[in-house]
Amino acid sequence: MKIYILKIYIKYRKFEKIFLWLLRDITIKAYGIKVKTHITDMSDAQTFREIFLKGEYDKYLGEPKKILDLGSNVGYSIQFFKAKYPKAIIYGYEPNPETFKKLKRNVKDLDNVFIYNKAISDKEGIEKMYLGNSSASSSLVDRFEENFNFSQVSCIELPIEKFDLIKFDIEGYEHKVIQNPMNTKYIIGEVHHDLGKGIKLDNFDLEIEKISKYREKVWGKIK
Repeated sequence: MKIYILKIYIKYRKFEKIFLWLLRDITIKAYGIKVKTHITDMSDAQTFREIFLKGEYDKYLGEPKKILDLGSNVGYSIQFFKAKYPKAIIYGYEPNPETFKKLKRNVKDLDNVFIYNKAISDKEGIEKMYLGNSSASSSLVDRFEENFNFSQVSCIELPIEKFDLIKFDIEGYEHKVIQNPMNTKYIIGEVHHDLGKGIKLDNFDLEIEKISKYREKVWGKIK
């Protein structure tokens, strides 16, 4: 029933307060496992729909036992991967402080999930995170929009240990972070061609799904 309400909510946004009250706690079954999560705004609802209803990450990605989730947002990707790969250890990074609070709430009951309120960058230190209109649009890339608020966030370099799967959705910063060589078997993520100057993934056998003029979903394995 709540899934039906969610679809109506996305279509009829003017009743947002009523729908958010109805959807504050939502449970869906994925791979036979009940996933209980929280939706707090339109951005959450759209992200939930993309991951759980449209199968954004439901691709063949081997049988990963160690997953690195870059740009965990409010945690739906981690919840999905944990349902699909229940034995996997998952490491999630989300730099936006407010979004991280939602992430922490959504994954607090999951075993072998470790989350960090940090950004993955090409160097360690403190950088500006430009805060978009929603949690899903915040980015370390300066989008040159007027009145763009920003927050100082802690950054670390990409971990050097080997992963079975790396997922990324970091709003343009993949052009600095996701480069060859990648110490992983599989990769899946979203590439923002309007926010960077190129991404090198020549050693992966990638499939590509066009999302818009400037964005595409990529996934695949090392050749």
